[in-house]
Order: sequence, then structure tokens, then C-alpha cells
Amino acid sequence: MQLDWVSGIIAAPPALSPGYSTGVHLTIAADGSVTRERPAPLDLVEEDPSHSKRFRVMCTSPGALYLSGNPVKLLQGHNLFGSCDAVGLYLAAGAWVRDRAGLFPGPGTWASCKFEGPRFTRLDLTRSYRFADDVSCRTWIREVAAVARSRHGAAKLYGTSTAVWGEGSRRWSFKVYAKQLELLERAKRGLWMASELFDWASGVIRFELTLRGPELQHEAALVARLQGPDARAVALELWSRYFDRITFNENANMSTPSLLEAALPAHLALKLAAWRGGADLRAIMTTPTFYRVRRQLLDAVAVDIASPPPSVEVATRLAGARLDPAGWDPEPLAAHYVEPGQERSKQYGLAL
Repeated sequence: MQLDWVSGIIAAPPALSPGYSTGVHLTIAADGSVTRERPAPLDLVEEDPSHSKRFRVMCTSPGALYLSGNPVKLLQGHNLFGSCDAVGLYLAAGAWVRDRAGLFPGPGTWASCKFEGPRFTRLDLTRSYRFADDVSCRTWIREVAAVARSRHGAAKLYGTSTAVWGEGSRRWSFKVYAKQLELLERAKRGLWMASELFDWASGVIRFELTLRGPELQHEAALVARLQGPDARAVALELWSRYFDRITFNENANMSTPSLLEAALPAHLALKLAAWRGGADLRAIMTTPTFYRVRRQLLDAVAVDIASPPPSVEVATRLAGARLDPAGWDPEPLAAHYVEPGQERSKQYGLAL
């Protein structure tokens, strides 16, 4: 488990504001009058050949400071594994921002200006699972994306390596993707990674839960405990609540013809029949054609031809319940693992 993204706000009473500012964006009418004024974000970026450290900071109102980014990358230079201490990570990010832009209070300023928070507005909790190889990893993602459902409905499948449930939701979403393939994509952009870290990611699937404002308020009791030595256990409990909301089983209406299919155009009916007969339509269509036909069939009869046909036995149809427990939470590499510790939280008076 780790916290892969943290967004949150700290705030002091306006009368005690230390005067932080990231500027404003103005919308000006033709006559020169200001029709809209909104806070301007400041993106702090530090590049090196292996990774990019990036954090967004914004003064949302007098005395209020918003920070958003991936704090484990600030501490470790990567996010293959990391800490679950939300408060410690947020303060570590604040120290990084203060060193580069002076836009975060030290412990003395925190106390004298009566800052409160952080009030988290987004948290990404991730858990990893290791398959024997990357082929098995991508196959699992493809099968599960085709048959699993959440309250948001079916997953959106991107290629054969990423599936997302609840994309665009203001409350929560869940993403599954092949980690080493993501690293290969980064390598194409010129960002390399230490070979031992790249090897560690082989066969690893990342399960990523994103919780946003309304859901974080709903889970406030658990979110408040995401710090200190119990943070990992608390993160696992929170993550599991949403993982268990995804039904990893076959959608019954995909196994037999429906009355709706009688009204299908002939070209779609033929393709659906070929799929039911065991044909791999990916192999006989161009990629654009396959995804166009897939969308047409999903919209018309709710059958997903990206999944194996019902006549083919695929063990991963119930994979969510059958994953070997031994594959969960691969051991991190100690030389590349950093915890923020409790000292900074104690200095700010935020330790539990």
C-alpha cells in the first residue's frame, strides 16, 4: 500500500495570514473592466533524467494554501512503493515547496498564525499485485475489464493495459494498470529508471483508488488515522472497502442471445456470431474498426467483444476472488524506500 497522490488545504484566519500569494487570473471585458478574478496556481517542477518532481501550490483565499502532487516522488524519486502517512507526506511536500518558493509555513509560523489542516481534497491509495510475467498481467487486466462491474458500470479499457471504473466521478474511481508498461512509456519520453526498480515492476499490476472531496468527508474517521505506524493498516482497510464494491464476475446477459440482437444490422450480427463462436475479432479487424464495433455492440445489446466468448473457459473471469494472496504487496526494495517519519508531524503538533 502507498499514497500515490495527495491534495489538501491548510488555512489560517485571514487576520493572521502570513501573506502568501500565488497571484490571480483576471478576465477583462472589452471596456477594460474586470469581469472575473480567480486564484492562479503555481507549478513547481524539478526535472532530472530519471523522474520529474512536480507539485502545484495555490493561495485559494487569504490565509488558505492548497498543495497537490505526488509526495512519495519527492522523498524517493519514484512511486513504485512508498508511505501511507498522509499527514507526514503532506508536510514533507510542504517543506519541499517552502525550500523552493517560500510558500508553506514552518512550525513556528504554523503555530503563531493558527493554521489548521490539512483538509484533504484528493487521496490516491494504491496497492500492487505481482503476476509471474507481464503477459499474464495484461491478460488479467483485459479479462477483468470486460466482465467486472462497479456502481459506475463497466470499466473503460485503454489498450490492453489499463482499465478504469468511475472515470470522471466526483466521489471515487478505481484504476488497474500494468506498472512496468507505464515505465516503458516514460522511458520513451526520456525518463529512465534504475534497473533494479524497473525489474521490480515486472508483472506488477497497480490497483489505484482515487478518493475525492465528498467521499473523503464520508470516510473522515478513517482518513484522520492515515498517519503514524498504523497508517498502512488503515489505508488497506479504506482501499478494501472500495475494491470490494467491484464485482469481478461474468455479466449474465453476455452469455446468451437477447431479443435486442434480433434488431441488429446484419454486419454487427455476423461479428457477434463470430465472437460467440470463439473468433478473436482483434486478430481479424484493424484496431479502430474493432473498437468502433465494440462500442456499437455495447450500446445496442450490452455485450463486450473485448472479453473472451462465453464458450471459452477463462480462469480470470472470477479472478477478483481467485488471485493468489501471495501475490499481493510485493516487498519493497529497502534501499529505495523512505518514510516521512513522525518528527515533522510532532513539530507541527499534528501527530496522533
